Amino acid sequence: MEYQNLVHIFKGFKRIPSQWGSGRVGVHEIGAFYQRFIGSPKAPDTLEKWLYLPEEYLSKCCNGRVFADPLGEFTRIRSELLKFYPEDIRLIKIAARCMSCAQSGQYNFMRSVKRRQFFAVLYAEKRFCSDIMSLVFLLNRRYTPFYKWRHPAVRLLPILGEFLYENIGLMIATHDYKKKSEIIEVICAQVIRELRKCGLSHSSSDFMLDHGPIIHAGIQDSNLRKRDVWLG
Repeated sequence: MEYQNLVHIFKGFKRIPSQWGSGRVGVHEIGAFYQRFIGSPKAPDTLEKWLYLPEEYLSKCCNGRVFADPLGEFTRIRSELLKFYPEDIRLIKIAARCMSCAQSGQYNFMRSVKRRQFFAVLYAEKRFCSDIMSLVFLLNRRYTPFYKWRHPAVRLLPILGEFLYENIGLMIATHDYKKKSEIIEVICAQVIRELRKCGLSHSSSDFMLDHGPIIHAGIQDSNLRKRDVWLG
């Protein structure tokens, strides 16, 4: 393969391949590139296909610069993906994130602290942070990236991005469980305010669990609306 004959050092930069990183760089046929990440050589064409695509894989397909695309095919497919989820899929995911954030952050975090179940404490905090960031990405109509990029990437979002970045930073930096719980409530209150502002929920409840079913009820497709609100 001619690609293997290219120089390994260019202008002082050397690429050191990992045994686990094969296939990540090099020459790829356009359809095969998308097939690898989203299981199809083109954008999903049904709600069912959109529903089961991991956000991180969609993020991978839509990030980075396209320096040249003489055929226009790569950009055409990417443009379809950049239109974001169909609205019903977005609502399913937002509703499910409301449920999981309430369960992990507002409910189970302090209960686990009081019971001295510290594995559950750590897991609840991690789950809340991950899912609340995913929810804010959904509000911004952006795909949530892989976990190690999630926190710095959320800062760039116009809706609640800087707010969430700073408050999650404060929460994970403190070892005071009461302070962590207070920050969770501050975050939830601000997210709920945004849900009401954009017309997704009309509830005045400060418990995110109460907003999930209301958002889920706004789904237009009857089959999707029958899904359990917890399943995003």
